[in-house]
Amino acid sequence: MITISQEKRHRVRRTMVNHVDIKFSEIENLMKARMKSFDRANFKSYSDQSTESTKELAYKFVQEYLQCSTIHGVKYLGKLRIKPSIVGRLFWALIMICSFLFLAWMLSRFWARYTANPTRTVIESFQTPIYMIPFPAITLCPLVAPLAKTRMKLLKRLRLPDNMDNDTANFLLRYGPSWANEHSPAGKDYVNNLEELLDINHMTFMDFLKFLRPCEDLFDSCSWNGETKNCSELFKVSYTFTGICCSFNYLLEDYIKTGRKKNDSDIVRTDLYGPKSGLRIVLHPDLLAHIDNTAIRFSTNSIGVVMFPHHPLEYVGTIAVRQILQAEQELWISVTPLVKSFKTIEHSHQDDAGDLVLHCADETFKLKYFPTYQYTNCFISCAIRAVVQLCGCVPYYYAPVADMYSLRICGWEDWQCLYTNADEIRIIQNVKTENFSCECINPCLNVFYDIQTLSSVLNGQQDFNVSPVYKNLSKSQAVLRVYLSSETFTVMHTIPLADRLYLLASVGGIFSLFVGCSFISSIEILYFIGLFLRSYSSSKKTK
Repeated sequence: MITISQEKRHRVRRTMVNHVDIKFSEIENLMKARMKSFDRANFKSYSDQSTESTKELAYKFVQEYLQCSTIHGVKYLGKLRIKPSIVGRLFWALIMICSFLFLAWMLSRFWARYTANPTRTVIESFQTPIYMIPFPAITLCPLVAPLAKTRMKLLKRLRLPDNMDNDTANFLLRYGPSWANEHSPAGKDYVNNLEELLDINHMTFMDFLKFLRPCEDLFDSCSWNGETKNCSELFKVSYTFTGICCSFNYLLEDYIKTGRKKNDSDIVRTDLYGPKSGLRIVLHPDLLAHIDNTAIRFSTNSIGVVMFPHHPLEYVGTIAVRQILQAEQELWISVTPLVKSFKTIEHSHQDDAGDLVLHCADETFKLKYFPTYQYTNCFISCAIRAVVQLCGCVPYYYAPVADMYSLRICGWEDWQCLYTNADEIRIIQNVKTENFSCECINPCLNVFYDIQTLSSVLNGQQDFNVSPVYKNLSKSQAVLRVYLSSETFTVMHTIPLADRLYLLASVGGIFSLFVGCSFISSIEILYFIGLFLRSYSSSKKTK
């Protein structure tokens, strides 16, 4: 017989068992409902879908992908347990469309920035010693007539044509070197007279210019780092776009003649800085003594000696920095070197047209007419190609290049061609036409010389106890000082912002921001396409 307490315990056990049975029954029913809602029964094996059409098979694959895709939001476009309204579906479809539109807009903006090749500049050092940088080459070009004594010396040696008197010959000797190129067309009316004078004396135009423009006619005295030097040892004849000049520490023409670089020790360097160091020259007392306005009409709008500070391996072109030194003037040139280098793993990028463009020109980048790459040298090389193409010759101021590459120097019969095509053969920027193209880029290692000038008047009130250079200066003389401003200089690196790693990371971030997908999402799409193709192939074989 069961006692009252045993009966109560029996009822509790029966109630707990029934409760557990009910829980298991509910879980089983719930799992069946989920499987039915997702229609898993129809996806046992896609290879067994032999009785279904291709459209039905593709529909089921799409539904499967929408439920399993890692792209955010697409699952709400498929079948859901909670059936949304038409307004809800349209709203969500609108959200997805807007997300993809913003994605496309952001990608287009990013691609425009990427193809623009943005860069940033970082400072490597402010304290690089100045002896590691070349002292700038100094080129002096007179914008005045040759010295009277030099002209008279040449006039005595010349035999004049029958129809030419001494005044006409002296006029040709005085102003001939000033207008003897296409940059000064004012003297082209006298070309025939000059040609007749030189032909009768069997003298070339180059001989004529060299005789009238010797470097010793420019200088009275020179010094380097406070030590007096022979000016002929420091300066040598050089060629620039203005004609024949005189240069200090200029090695490009030597490199052109040999076709290769010389030793690095040939370039002048210094570890001294300040106004008492560097290069100091005093111009010849007669160079700027007798100046008239006629010279301006046959040369430029300036009178004096033009000074070009430039790299020792850089040709002096029309875009070169310059200063004018005039009579009764002392010109102080403070030079601050700056080195900029371009560092990148990738050597090129694509422009707007899809063409590969180099970031910079390294040591392997070759020019046709120069052994070393400099930005100015590239444009001069293009100018030489242009004048050869148009006139079949090169002006006399390209004489070192002409000698090295066997190019014809333009004669008297070619001067009209030079005058007519002066704009086409003076190239200072990238050019691309149907018959000619020139594209120059910055070198990977670029040396700049930033200059600051200070000018004072030589009025005889200088303190002669400070420097004896001011003693006995005439009113027509001028003094030039060029020196380094500091014992150190700055080295900077330019780094591209838009490399391929930047491209990959940015595109991935944009896709993740707007649609929440990743690289795996794209592989996922390919994977489902592969499953569909396999199932479709199997169904075809079964039929």
